Amino acid sequence: MRDIICDICEIGEKSYYVWKNKSHKKLIELIEKYFTKEDLQEFLQTGKIKKYDIIKNYNYDELLELLNTDKKEDISSFEEYLIYNFNLKKGNILKLENQLKNLEKIILKISKEIFLKEKLTPKNAKEKTINYIKSLKPTLKGFIPLSDEVNIFTKKDLINLFEKYYSSIEIYVLLKYTKLIFEINKE
Repeated sequence: MRDIICDICEIGEKSYYVWKNKSHKKLIELIEKYFTKEDLQEFLQTGKIKKYDIIKNYNYDELLELLNTDKKEDISSFEEYLIYNFNLKKGNILKLENQLKNLEKIILKISKEIFLKEKLTPKNAKEKTINYIKSLKPTLKGFIPLSDEVNIFTKKDLINLFEKYYSSIEIYVLLKYTKLIFEINKE
């Protein structure tokens, strides 16, 4: 989000932190609290944010009233937006669910293969796992059924996942107890 705010405000990263902590603290707080990353990206690309254009002429009470009214001429564009936005989010959720299923398959296969080839310990698991992933094909083909390859993870995705979000001990536990972890998460 920082990068997008820098683009919108036409400032550098150092200035961003000065703004955030001193000179424009309230402005940065406002942006971070009330706008999503997607809102800001849409603004950068189009010069506007569609959802705010639709509701800008209404206050909070009027919006609540519109949601409970039968006056279609007043609310049609707002309803259309809500339906569009819901379907967009629903599509993203379905895509994410497919990606998580594929991630489970990939991690299961990696855990089987890496424990056969490497002596993993809680201290070396992160390094050895990332090196193992780097040695794989770019799109991880063969790790999941062909029918699921539409939502496939790349090596870069997996490497980023393990580098940014997991410690070596967490990776060790994840790979050692993969089946158990994914079964618990399904309940």
